[in-house]
Amino acid sequence: MKPTQLDPSIDIGIRLLANQDAQVQRAVEDVDSQPVAYIAKMYARRFAVTADEAAAPAQLDYAAFIGTKQVFRHDYTKVGPELSSLLQSALRAKFSD
Repeated sequence: MKPTQLDPSIDIGIRLLANQDAQVQRAVEDVDSQPVAYIAKMYARRFAVTADEAAAPAQLDYAAFIGTKQVFRHDYTKVGPELSSLLQSALRAKFSD
């Protein structure tokens, strides 16, 4: 594996452990909240919407990123950008009204 490739096995393992341990679950939630907050701020600025309006799309974007790494672990570098492009198109359509 190249250093720039994502290996989802560690993330999968941590998330599986989080299902069994409340302390690990809280840590995962704390870590996950950081990129979601950043993405929401980015969307709020990019689409000139409120933070509340940007929250759900940010959560969807991050959940899609995490899920894509796990479901398409061997094709992520191909599938991930395609899905990201689709999501960005949908957000532009939603917020351009």
